[in-house]
Amino acid sequence: MKIFHIVNKAEWSKAKQIGSYKPASLTQDGFIHCSRADQIILVANSFFKNQDNLIILRIDVSKITVNIKTEAPLEAPWSDVHYPHLYGELNLDSVESEIEFPCSEDGTFTLPDSLL
Repeated sequence: MKIFHIVNKAEWSKAKQIGSYKPASLTQDGFIHCSRADQIILVANSFFKNQDNLIILRIDVSKITVNIKTEAPLEAPWSDVHYPHLYGELNLDSVESEIEFPCSEDGTFTLPDSLL
């Protein structure tokens, strides 16, 4: 199974240099926010609109070394839509690929052909 995470290129580059990926959400929320393929566009257009220099990490769940929970978002705990959350640092060897994720002229996103 694959899950996905949207990240700024510079932040991911830094993670690769130091060998560890610990985004701010790990401290703030206690986990790393991820998505299934069918959730990426909603997440991108809700939280990343008009942002440049983004990539999508395609992550192999079988290689993740931390606990994964599929649960409702913090901002909508009543929601029936659940997202994968990683409770710890993302081990870099679980990332299969980095997919360019540019926004359109209007600042919104479309799913890249190379995602799956």
